[in-house]
Amino acid sequence: MSYSIEMLTHFCCDSCECWWTVAYHYFKQNVSEKWYCLHCGHERLTAQVAQDQIAVLQEVIAVLQQRV
Repeated sequence: MSYSIEMLTHFCCDSCECWWTVAYHYFKQNVSEKWYCLHCGHERLTAQVAQDQIAVLQEVIAVLQQRV
């Protein structure tokens, strides 16, 4: 069996509550200090986004480890 993993980050703006999705390959290619809402321009630091992603990935890893 073969498989692939696609990592998507779904953003929901704290200000306007609109959402959008960014694929992992975009993260690798576009490194900046801030992220901006595509709808209203509200900004968030990249470090905050990365910390949130790490927390979610740690939860996913914990679930997968339970299944091994």
